[in-house]
Amino acid sequence: MNRTLVGALIGLTMSAAAFVDPAGQAWVGQLGVSSDAHLPGLQRLADGVRALRQRCERVVEAARRAFDAALGEARYNTFTQPLGPTGQAITNFFNKIPGGRIIVPFMRTPMNIFKYAVERTPGAPLVLSETRENLKAGGIRRDQALARIAFGSSIMGMIWAMAAQGIITGGGGGPDEQRKRRLTGWQPYSIKIGDTYYSYNRLDPLSTIMGFTADLVTADEPAVPAPTSAPAAVPATPEERGRPQRPNARRPNDTPAGG
Repeated sequence: MNRTLVGALIGLTMSAAAFVDPAGQAWVGQLGVSSDAHLPGLQRLADGVRALRQRCERVVEAARRAFDAALGEARYNTFTQPLGPTGQAITNFFNKIPGGRIIVPFMRTPMNIFKYAVERTPGAPLVLSETRENLKAGGIRRDQALARIAFGSSIMGMIWAMAAQGIITGGGGGPDEQRKRRLTGWQPYSIKIGDTYYSYNRLDPLSTIMGFTADLVTADEPAVPAPTSAPAAVPATPEERGRPQRPNARRPNDTPAGG
């Protein structure tokens, strides 16, 4: 190797050392601790990393709250949210009874449907502690509670007017009273369109509000009198039920006139 090449290599090495000197000092001095010139930059870098971490934590927390809110809303609208203390106590009571889950196999969904309907009545603040808490909390929780009560009350008012006109029916009283009404073509918990009754029992949770309101309206209705017309004659013997009757046909047990 000649001297010219050696000199060139030495010059290149010195030039590179001049450029990497700050980095070399930072490495030897543990990221610039030995040199005050590097501290402001490193401090800004640390502040940026810390701010980025805090921002990422806020994004993750916001996403978690949004997910929890969406999940709670989905469970509320499908009547699958966890039961409160009263519902849990009722469930535990039936669980302890031998065969209780056979008698009442489903608890959570029916109770949530009933609670959903009660939340939309004027008496919700008197019955449900959750409604009272929402009203006291203020903000969106209070607005939602008031909107549910207002919406349900308007529906009850409309059903009240329709039940008073006989368009919507309630329970119709006890079994005997229902039997008398059914003889006229009437049906319980139904909507009358023309001369036909259509049951609304499957329209939960709206059917709960409709049935409750209709029962309030029809609770003081007078009893239906028993039908006075005599029932149609029924053939006395199985043979007569199976074959057509001739005019003036005499039954086997009938006695001749004057006999």
